[in-house]
Amino acid sequence: MENLCILPWIHLEADANGKAKPCCLYEENIGDLNTQSLSEVWHSKKLEKLRSDFLSGKKPSPCSKCWNLEDSGNVSKRINDLERFDHIKHRVNQEIKPPAYLDLKLGRVCNLKCRICNSRSSSKWVEDELKLYGEPLADNSVGYWIADNMPVWNELIEILPYIEFLDFSGGEPLLIKKHFDFLKIAIEKGYSKNISLHYNTNGTIMPTEKMFEIWSNFKYVEIMISADGIGKRFEYLRHPATWRKFVEIFTEFKSQPNLHVTICHSVNALNVYYLDEFIDWFKNHDITDDDLFLNVVHSPNYYNITNLPYSLKKEIAKKVVNKNAEKIINFMFSSSASNLDQLLEKTKQLDAIRNEDFSRCFYELHRLLLECKKT
Repeated sequence: MENLCILPWIHLEADANGKAKPCCLYEENIGDLNTQSLSEVWHSKKLEKLRSDFLSGKKPSPCSKCWNLEDSGNVSKRINDLERFDHIKHRVNQEIKPPAYLDLKLGRVCNLKCRICNSRSSSKWVEDELKLYGEPLADNSVGYWIADNMPVWNELIEILPYIEFLDFSGGEPLLIKKHFDFLKIAIEKGYSKNISLHYNTNGTIMPTEKMFEIWSNFKYVEIMISADGIGKRFEYLRHPATWRKFVEIFTEFKSQPNLHVTICHSVNALNVYYLDEFIDWFKNHDITDDDLFLNVVHSPNYYNITNLPYSLKKEIAKKVVNKNAEKIINFMFSSSASNLDQLLEKTKQLDAIRNEDFSRCFYELHRLLLECKKT
């Protein structure tokens, strides 16, 4: 089973609107937790077929993001998870048990509207999408899809004996307080000591002492903080965050002895040129190579680094020499498409709405982009 992925046997993801997938990178929904129970999705025909396809050695097309990364020499989520969950790999050949690993995007409520995001993941984006498109991209206006969905919470409580890993993201998960009630129940029932937590947070919400106390009861807690640049470029890409506040909260997380802090950098067309300085800053602040995750942005396609002009890719490859970024550069050259006009137009439109100026924050890259446009 060379192409096996362990996740369909142990994992379920709920996106920020309650749509279910076997993985956050999977390109099709397999259910809807607004209308279906977790058990119905877990035993659905779609998920059964996916398991069967992997057992047959197939490479399912909705998993293309992993296949593309592997083809360019990168380590995909599939490969990482095979290693991470090797201790429960035997589940592939057993009767299907409740999921051991849940990735719960609790809602769209967020305090940021990052450049690479949209209203499907951040409620803050709605105001800009109304100006850009006349309507928001999100299917509905509900910010907390899971808050009133009590059957899902009850199911989660029922399967606590099987849960080993919980991922929480959003939106911004630290703004969605409902999940802390669930964590308290896990503590009260004695299961927290068997459960590891992972958070994707934007690093702009200072946790309360009560949050730190709750986390101290769990087996392992990883706080993955998202940052797409440093200084003014951070503020541009993760509007309306401030770099000063981010550094303050990052420092507080790092000071907590029972938390493991990692950094997620979403590499895209606007920041790949500055990858070295980003890596150097965090390495100088005690983030190791293993704790810095370079996550390539696949969509919208004008932010995908494979769609940059070839001449610009060569300039980036000259500038970005950090060994950590080698596989990112290889991925960048894995396709020859270009989407320069759309990148420049979308950037200009959003600059006008937000009263920002890409050319000032990203002077060198902006100059190179304009040179590419002339040729």
